[in-house]
Amino acid sequence: MATLQNLGLLSRILQYSTSGAWLGGAAYITLVECPARKALPTADLMLDNWQETFSRAAHYWSRFSLVAFITGMAGWYTDTSPDRYLLLTGALLQIAILPYTLICIMPTNNSLLDVDGARKKGDDFIRSGMDSWRNLHSGRMVFSLGSLICQTLYWYNMFNKTL
Repeated sequence: MATLQNLGLLSRILQYSTSGAWLGGAAYITLVECPARKALPTADLMLDNWQETFSRAAHYWSRFSLVAFITGMAGWYTDTSPDRYLLLTGALLQIAILPYTLICIMPTNNSLLDVDGARKKGDDFIRSGMDSWRNLHSGRMVFSLGSLICQTLYWYNMFNKTL
């Protein structure tokens, strides 16, 4: 039978897993995909590539943040240790990615999603938009890294107490 403690443990493990996956994906996009896109020979190819990958990624990353937040809140709620605040902080940092995206990144997204408008503004506009998007996306990595650091500290403290 599932107990509240077991559900809490499962929630904390899921929070850690989804936050780690989110950070790994964000790091890949920022450190690998963006430089590879930047190396494409034309701005039109860069824009086409960004639009193709953006639509797929947008579908998944918001859900990962929500799962990490919800499981983090459940893990925090069910935990009784004095370090539980680290779970709450991690959950809040993970969900902060969503408003950061809507407020800071969405204007750049919208300008790049308007293919005809972006192409009419020229190659320099597209290239600077790609640079801006990469820099803004790096901010999402910072939130996710902060979340994962909080959770790692939580687990580190838990394991040290049991030794």
